[in-house]
Amino acid sequence: MDDQSVASATFQSQRFQDEFKVEDEETTPACGIASWRPNFLQRFAKPKWFLLFQCWFVLAQGMIVSGFSGVVVSSLEKRFSLKTNEVGIIFSCYDISAAIMAIVVSYYGHHHKPKWLGIGAFILGIGCFLFALPHLLVGRYQPGSSASNLCTSDVFPASLVCRSSVWYHIFFFVLAEVLIGVGATPVYLLGTSFIDENVRHSTSGMFLGIMYAVATFGPAIGFLLGGEFLNIYVDITQPEGVELTPEDSSFIGAWWLGFILGGSLSILVSLPMIAFPRELPGTREIRAEKQDCTDYVADDNMQHTFKQLLPMLKSLLTNKAFVCLALAASFEGFAVSGFSTFLPKFVEAQFRIPAGTAATYTGLVVVPGGSGGMLLGGYLVKRMKWTCDKIIKACFIIACFATLWTFGLFLGCPNRDFVGVTHPYINSSTLGNITSSCNAKCNCDVKYFSPVCSKEDQLTFYSPCFAGCSAGNVIGTKKYQNCSCFPIPLSEGIEESGCKPDCNTLLPFLLCLFGLMVSTFLNNIPATTATLRCVPESQGSFALGIQQLIVRILAFIPSPIVFGFAIDTACRLRQKDPCDDGAEKNCLEYDTDLFRYIMLGVGGSFKALSAVAFFFAWKFYKLPCKVQTEGVGRQDSSPSDVASQITLVDGNDIDKEKKETELTPVAQFITVSNSSNEKLKPVITSFRKTTDV
Repeated sequence: MDDQSVASATFQSQRFQDEFKVEDEETTPACGIASWRPNFLQRFAKPKWFLLFQCWFVLAQGMIVSGFSGVVVSSLEKRFSLKTNEVGIIFSCYDISAAIMAIVVSYYGHHHKPKWLGIGAFILGIGCFLFALPHLLVGRYQPGSSASNLCTSDVFPASLVCRSSVWYHIFFFVLAEVLIGVGATPVYLLGTSFIDENVRHSTSGMFLGIMYAVATFGPAIGFLLGGEFLNIYVDITQPEGVELTPEDSSFIGAWWLGFILGGSLSILVSLPMIAFPRELPGTREIRAEKQDCTDYVADDNMQHTFKQLLPMLKSLLTNKAFVCLALAASFEGFAVSGFSTFLPKFVEAQFRIPAGTAATYTGLVVVPGGSGGMLLGGYLVKRMKWTCDKIIKACFIIACFATLWTFGLFLGCPNRDFVGVTHPYINSSTLGNITSSCNAKCNCDVKYFSPVCSKEDQLTFYSPCFAGCSAGNVIGTKKYQNCSCFPIPLSEGIEESGCKPDCNTLLPFLLCLFGLMVSTFLNNIPATTATLRCVPESQGSFALGIQQLIVRILAFIPSPIVFGFAIDTACRLRQKDPCDDGAEKNCLEYDTDLFRYIMLGVGGSFKALSAVAFFFAWKFYKLPCKVQTEGVGRQDSSPSDVASQITLVDGNDIDKEKKETELTPVAQFITVSNSSNEKLKPVITSFRKTTDV
């Protein structure tokens, strides 16, 4: 290489440095909105403050999507006469809209992540308010008086509630879920990658661990608060003459309060999120440090334009490790989505407890299990200093243990004898009809479901009327004796939620559920970290977006629908439609044994598939090749010497075979020495457009 070429290379290098120096001076990151960027706001331009507001956002999002949504399933079925699969379809609209928006948000949101996060939080709040709107449109709830539930020859005027009259309620639910999905899309796509880009590798795992740990408190708080809200009557005050308690089957709680709370929190956090700059001060120095990490993927900083969308997408989909990690997340997400949506309903039906109590128990397990697993996962990534291949191996081992914990779903309570469904009426041998000769003249209304349990023989009847209980059989508040359909004369019946079989498996079930939560959430931080490290940094948010798109299409969208249809097959008795005898409404009685087998079979299978996908990701992943230079700093090195000292390594050991290396980029690091012997002095620059060596 002659002196003219060396001088030209030096001139180009200096020009690049000057350009980036000017760029740094003109684009100093600052907090504010539009041109309003006061000095007192700049103290918040730090990773810890962004983490605080990001935790606020994920907390609100978790409360709404994974907490309140799962808690209100039974209440929505009762209040709006919906089947389980119909509720599943409504909640799937959240993932459909999120899947459509994922690729847009992750790709174009790369330019200014905090601004997209703030807009998303505001849209999320609007969606929550819209979800609560049907409570105002449907009118006051009429559970029926005690007189309408007794056997009498008088005919009460029917107040028909037809399925065809609630279509607009479903429309508002669907529209609300679409908006909630749009607003919640940026929270993990952009928030996770923004944190990873603005902090060092050594602290990234702990920052993400804190964020995901707080995220687990979202569903937990949603379950706990949702359970308390369900102990409040749906219209706050009960109609005159009605004194229902949460233990009564016809009681419906204030399901809508949680969405008002979650929507308010989302709108409040939107403003501070918008005020953050596109990157925090000091991020460029951190980015330069990351280039020295063993598992750093060479980044060509491809521009995020529509023209580069397909090439970047092709780069991700041809990355075998990334595809396997996305499949693992999909299989895991399928099980998690089904459990989070229907787990409170499962506990309620399985152990015969009120919806509010079931939600509280579920939340008490999710709080320590989920948050503990998140923190432990983040700590392992930070403490063990694993490279990407070891992280994926750990994910495979953890997923295997999580699969074993699903067998705890075998623990449950036996079925109860329901007269007319699983047990015949007296003087009858037929099943499938809750009407018999003993209650044929009682003018019973199927709209009022208020089970009665005969204490002596532990038989459950549809209501006091269908048990043949008249006004003369009342011996106290919700207590009856010697009803015409009781097999044993003088038997006493109690009106609440029906008979509860002897069952002592609730505590062991909750312990197994705790283990399942720990092992499931333990994998979250390592899996996310592995996804970010197996792709170039500038593609991090886009990679998470594509992964979430795959997860939503393969898991979150079909999971509630599949679980809903599967759970509906376990239904033994449905609410009848007074307008159409052939139409069926929400389920009133489940086959608890079949319910357990469905949850274990569907959920456990996908947990096992997740472990298989992690195994193949571990096998396919290879640490990236990285260029190292030895002796480049010696002033007696010639250009040919520098080139001969460049070797390729895979992060573990140096390739012993000699490889050909392109010499052109070396010129960017060479300047002309002023010494008399004119030795060449290599200079390594740190600005962004230099070639990594």
